[in-house]
Amino acid sequence: MENRIIWKNGDFLPEKEAVVSIYDAGMMYGTIFEMTRSFKKVHFKLKEHLERLFASAKYFNINISYSIEQLVDICNQLLKKNIFDNGDEHRLLINVSSGALSIYKDIDGIINGTNIIITDFPLHWTVRNMGKLYDEGLNLMTPSQQAIPSKILSNRAKHHNRLPFLRANMEVAQSGIPNTWALLLDNNGFLTECVGANVFLIKDGILYTPKTTNILAGISRKYVMTEVAKNLYARVDFPVIETDLTVYDAINSDEMFVCATPFCILPVTSFNGSKIGDGKPGKITNKLLDIWSYNVGVNIPEQIKKWNEKYKNDISGSTPYQFTKKT
Repeated sequence: MENRIIWKNGDFLPEKEAVVSIYDAGMMYGTIFEMTRSFKKVHFKLKEHLERLFASAKYFNINISYSIEQLVDICNQLLKKNIFDNGDEHRLLINVSSGALSIYKDIDGIINGTNIIITDFPLHWTVRNMGKLYDEGLNLMTPSQQAIPSKILSNRAKHHNRLPFLRANMEVAQSGIPNTWALLLDNNGFLTECVGANVFLIKDGILYTPKTTNILAGISRKYVMTEVAKNLYARVDFPVIETDLTVYDAINSDEMFVCATPFCILPVTSFNGSKIGDGKPGKITNKLLDIWSYNVGVNIPEQIKKWNEKYKNDISGSTPYQFTKKT
């Protein structure tokens, strides 16, 4: 679709207007942001994402002159203005910066004050080549690049200062091992998170996930803990423990999985080259994915597999969470 609409500082505009000045603070220092997806053309956990956006804005002293309710309405209007193929879903990117730095405030056309841009594009862009991972699973690898400790910059705020993740992805890509994503450790050697995804271990029917000390407290992470692992429909009530986790814990777990908004849950079948369990997607992991699919009325793996098949001639061999090896 060549006529997508975005929202920018109060106006609905063509997508080509989703630009910022080189003098914007976001270009020089970074922005805060949120990304969502829809199920059956309804934004999933939109309010929760916006609540986290406002918390991040408060942390970085960025003033957002709109209320959460107003932004919810704007996002829903934007969804209606962008009509995608029947089988595709919506992916929102909400970027917020503090606007032009003061030394550039007098430049013609500059935006002084908070700069907000909301774009809406097909979700299949983000989940390209991920369909096979529901069957094959991921290999997670710990790179030498560590996570930035929250005592330096809070990981609970969602922002675009993501060079450590970029470097981690570049490093693990050189392994050449298929389906390999980076899982960063903190400066104490504890597991933190992947690029844009939280991690869970399963041992003896108990779910374990890293404490929020040095990770982003993911919306999907919370959903797994409160509405998927504990679900009346499926009659499940898996205990969930937030704790410090090590490489040893991961290698000796029965199952592993990662969760994030676009793909929901993906199984992990090996870690640093060691099999997790029997090296296949775990039963509890698949059960949790089934529950999530039931909750939203969409067979999540099948939806993504269909997109991968439909657009197979339009996509590269990697995913947005993984780079290809340099030759």
